[in-house]
Amino acid sequence: MNQRWIPLLTAGAVFALALGVYLATLAPTITWSHDAADSGELVTAVYTGGVPHPPGYPTYLLLATPFAHLPGWEPARGVNLFSALCAALAAGLLTLAGWHLLEHASLPDILRAGVAAAGGLSFAFAPTQWSQAVVAEVYALHSAFAVLLLLLITRELAGGGGRFILPAALALGLGLGNHLSLVLMAPALMLTAIRTWRHDGRPLRAFLPAIGLFLLGLSVYLALPIRAASDPPVNWGDPTTPERFWWLVSGRLYQRFLFRLPLAALPGRLSAWAALLREQFGLAGIALLLAGVWYGWHGYRRWTVLAGLTYVLFVAYAMGYDTADSYVYLIPTYAVASLWIVQGIGGLAQDILSMGKMRRLWPLLASAVLILPAVSLSVNWRAVDVSGDRMALEYAEECLSAVAPDAVLLTHGDAPAFALWYAHYALGRRPDAVLITISLWQYDWYRRSTARHTPALFSQDDDPPPTLEMLIQHLRAQRAVYLAGEPSALPEYRWAPAGPLFQLAE
Repeated sequence: MNQRWIPLLTAGAVFALALGVYLATLAPTITWSHDAADSGELVTAVYTGGVPHPPGYPTYLLLATPFAHLPGWEPARGVNLFSALCAALAAGLLTLAGWHLLEHASLPDILRAGVAAAGGLSFAFAPTQWSQAVVAEVYALHSAFAVLLLLLITRELAGGGGRFILPAALALGLGLGNHLSLVLMAPALMLTAIRTWRHDGRPLRAFLPAIGLFLLGLSVYLALPIRAASDPPVNWGDPTTPERFWWLVSGRLYQRFLFRLPLAALPGRLSAWAALLREQFGLAGIALLLAGVWYGWHGYRRWTVLAGLTYVLFVAYAMGYDTADSYVYLIPTYAVASLWIVQGIGGLAQDILSMGKMRRLWPLLASAVLILPAVSLSVNWRAVDVSGDRMALEYAEECLSAVAPDAVLLTHGDAPAFALWYAHYALGRRPDAVLITISLWQYDWYRRSTARHTPALFSQDDDPPPTLEMLIQHLRAQRAVYLAGEPSALPEYRWAPAGPLFQLAE
C-alpha cells in the first residue's frame, strides 16, 4: 500500500469509530446533562435565525444551521449530530497529527498507524470530550479547530516552508467565531510563523496574506447583525448598532468571571485539575503522557515547547475562570496530552524494537497500544450516555401544558428558561403564551424585543420602560402569571404551586 494512504485510512477509521460511539450515546433532544443547559438556547438560536448569548458564536450558528433543519429530525437532535461529527473530526485530525509527530520514529508503518490511532481514540473517549460530542454545545467544534491548528503547526514545523501558515491563519479566524478562547493558540502559531520567516529568510511582508486570511475568517462576526436584523425571538444584545455589537462580541457580560477566581480557591482548582486529568486518561495514560514529554524534549523540542505553551495557557484560562463549568475549557489541553501520549507510546515502542530479539513482536505491540482507548471506552460509556435523556424537553412541555390560555410565564435560571425557549420558539408549543426571562429584563434591548413580539403587553415606546414589578402588576389584572424556577427569585409576591410551576396568587 502506498504510504500516503495509511494515515488517511487510519484517521478515517478513527473518525468512523468515534462517530459510531457518539451516535450510540447521542442525546435525542436538548439536555441538562454534561453542563449543557445552554443547549436549548443554542438550538433555538440556530433554528430560528437568532443570536445566542455573548459572544454570539457566528461560526457555530452558520455551520449548525443545516443540521437543525434536517428533514424528519427534531432540531436539537440534528444539532447534536453536528456536535458528534465535529468531535469525531477532531479525533481523526488528531490521528493525522500523531502520525506526523512520529515521522522520524523507526517504527513499521502499521505500528506507527496504531500508535497514532491510540492517540486519536484516547482523545475521542476522554469523558469531557465525549460528553460534549453528544449534546448541542460549542465545545465539540472548538476541539475540531484546536486540533486542526495543532496539526497545521506540526506540519509546518516539520518543514512546511510556509505552506501551512495560511490555512492556519484562516482556521484561527474562523475558530474565534466559535469560541474566543481559541486565541490562546495564537502564540504557538505566531512563533511557528516567525520560525519559518527566519529559517527561510522571507521578508515580513510575505505573511501579509496570512493576516488577510485571519481577518477574513474573523469577518464571520458580520453574520450577527444580519441575523439580528430579522428580529428573531432569541436576539441577545440586538447587535444592529456598533455599541450593542461590541457588547455582544466582546463578551462583556461574562468578563466579570475572567481571572476572578479567589486565590484561596486556587489549591482546590489545582486538585480538581489533577483529578480531571486522571479521569481523562487514567494513571497509565498520565505515565505515557509524561514519557511523551520526555521523548519530545529530547527528540522534537521545538514542537514540545509550543505544545507546552498552549497547554499552560489553556490551563491558566480554565483555572482562573470563576464558573463551575470552566472545566470544559480544558478540552484543548486534552488534545495536547493525547499527542504527548502518542509520543510516549511511540518512543517506548521504538526502544523496545531496538532490542534485537523484540523486533519481531511489533504486531503484538500494534494491538497492545489500543488498550488505553478501549479501557476508556468501556469505563466512561455509562456516565456519558444520554441517549435516553428527554428530561429537559419533558419539563418544558409539562410547563407549557400547565398554563392557562394567553398566560405569561416568567422564567428564572438558565436551565428552565432555555428549555422553555426551545419548546416554545423552536417547536412551536403554546404560541399563545408569553415567555419573559427575569434576568434579561434589565437590558433595554430585551425589553424592546419583548414589546415588538408581544405588543399587547406594553409599548416599546414607553419612556421610561416599565420595571419588572410594574409589568407584573399590569399583567396580573389581565392574564394568569406563572413562574418557572424558585419562588425566591421574586419573594415579594405570593406564589401557589401549579404543577411544575408556581402561579401568582391574587
